[in-house]
Amino acid sequence: MRYVVIFLAAACALVIGSPGAALAHPTPEAQPERALFLDLQKTVDSRARFEWVADAVEIEAAARHTLRSLCHVDPAARARLRSWVTAEIAAQGGAAAPRYRNGEDQDDLETVVRLERIGAILDTMEPRLASQCGFWTQPDADFAGVQTDNRRFVLMLETNGGGQVYLGRSPLTFGGAGAGRFLLGYGLDDRFTLAGGVELGASSTFPKDENTGTRSVRAAFLAGVPLLLRYARSTILWDTDLAMTARAPEDDIEGWQYGFRLMQGFGTSELRIGNFMGYVLLTAGYEYVPANIQHETAHILRIGTRLGVDWDP
Repeated sequence: MRYVVIFLAAACALVIGSPGAALAHPTPEAQPERALFLDLQKTVDSRARFEWVADAVEIEAAARHTLRSLCHVDPAARARLRSWVTAEIAAQGGAAAPRYRNGEDQDDLETVVRLERIGAILDTMEPRLASQCGFWTQPDADFAGVQTDNRRFVLMLETNGGGQVYLGRSPLTFGGAGAGRFLLGYGLDDRFTLAGGVELGASSTFPKDENTGTRSVRAAFLAGVPLLLRYARSTILWDTDLAMTARAPEDDIEGWQYGFRLMQGFGTSELRIGNFMGYVLLTAGYEYVPANIQHETAHILRIGTRLGVDWDP
């Protein structure tokens, strides 16, 4: 049980502590300026994640990802957002370049640099929008954004895989587990998405025979009904996943055991291209499986990865 407590404490510290830092980023409150700002912020952060080299080059490269959002916001709202960005840069202490030359650390200027890049995208794209926005992309006063799940239903297709530690009455054993799952979600706002669905998979352990000392492979079939709460801020994702679970050893397919699982995930998402947005997370979780007539109580610790795609149909 000591291993369970340590494992859960570490996972929760990572997932609960991290979102607090993201909330510190300044964001407009009024719509549709807020939705446009979040789309531009994610575009900037996506390119910066792979090293932002030259502003002019990166802003041009980002243009095709921002046009869809910019065209849905009317000129007055875009102007209000540009004014807000200018005011926020001043509130943060002014432009980054002179402050850096005066000895300020680059990491301390991260927020200002992001705001300056967003402002540069607005300045660069504004003269082009009248000729480049299609007639089918009219301004929308209720624009909720492209790069978030805000106020939209989404389908999530995911695969999970990783290692596990199985703790029962016998000495702990190691193994692996993998599953695929399908979830239907809804964006409660531009930060939180709630989703539920079903999953199917399999796991294996490698127990040692106490008499011969040899190891064998023991497989089990897995099923679950997960409920997922996702927190998103720009490219960063934090998942909290609760699930009712069922497992059955391969040699006793009718001997299903039922339990529950808590899993935390931390990862990153890509820009939404068309209706699809890919993401990847590192996950850590704990599953408790009470004993039944055929099988002992089990505590299962898992760590692995989750790959998925968020589809806005």
